Amino acid sequence: MNKYKLCLFILGIYTSSFGQHTVINAINCKISSQEKEQVELMAQYQINFYKRIFDFEPAIVNIDLIGKHKDYLALSHHTNAKYKTAGFYQSTTNKAYVDKTRSSYVKTIYHEMQHALIHQVVPNVPAWINEGMSELFECFEVSKEGVTPSIQGYKFLKMKEYISQNKLNLRAFLGLNHGEWQAVNGTEEGYSYTVSYSFVCFLFMKYPNAVEKILQKIKQGKTSIQAIEYATKKDFTVIEEEFKKQMK
Repeated sequence: MNKYKLCLFILGIYTSSFGQHTVINAINCKISSQEKEQVELMAQYQINFYKRIFDFEPAIVNIDLIGKHKDYLALSHHTNAKYKTAGFYQSTTNKAYVDKTRSSYVKTIYHEMQHALIHQVVPNVPAWINEGMSELFECFEVSKEGVTPSIQGYKFLKMKEYISQNKLNLRAFLGLNHGEWQAVNGTEEGYSYTVSYSFVCFLFMKYPNAVEKILQKIKQGKTSIQAIEYATKKDFTVIEEEFKKQMK
């Protein structure tokens, strides 16, 4: 697992935050100044990553932090989900909605914030890399000293299990649209998140700067497979075998 942690430090470009990048609307709840500062630092960190790839001026990320669980449960996006959610991003309102009653709500903000930012630079972003990047950023540790990359090791163990049970067709998975991605996740809770996260981590470890190139090519209209082959200079069948071998 250490090799994964080391590889993720390629994301560790950190600078002090300039200006405000988030607006948190605390509904029937409060959020501490320390937590607000953490969210701002993570916003700047994510923006720095995308500015390495794209020339853009980020729009403010709006977040509704819902203090009453019943009010969050009543939100339409949550009620339509097969499994309970802790937060979601809605592109139609360009806003993230987060359940404050969850103990990990700050991590959820990091996750949903990524969705808001990536949609600004790659509106046609595939589900696997969109969710994989959100899963990646949500587990990072934030302090006044900066942002420290970290990993979700249990997902790697779960990925190993899926591979050993022949539950993975990576080519097909990467071609899923958002609705299909959610449906697959619904057949086994957490499956789509685990595969997306694990494959994104694999790319960062095995092929530095590949994710950046993949996002550029996808924005230009290439498929995920085409973008991956361009970024790695290898046929996708080789990449899939490397991924399975790495996870084992």
